[in-house]
Amino acid sequence: MAYKMIAARDNQTLTRERSSAYIVLANARALASQGWQVKITDGEGKQFGPAEFEDFVSAKHKTPVRAIAEALTAPV
Repeated sequence: MAYKMIAARDNQTLTRERSSAYIVLANARALASQGWQVKITDGEGKQFGPAEFEDFVSAKHKTPVRAIAEALTAPV
């Protein structure tokens, strides 16, 4: 399933489409923390904010989403 993320801030818009819910969530959380307004759409057209998407993914996957997303967005 592909997930589409649209982030908007000021006069800028970013669009990303990925098959990994974890990557989309990590990107969404990083952008939201920088002041972007982020919406994620699943393959069925349902829209989520980053927090709602985290809950959605957590319900579908056994791996703890918060831990994975934090690891992906941690400074290197």
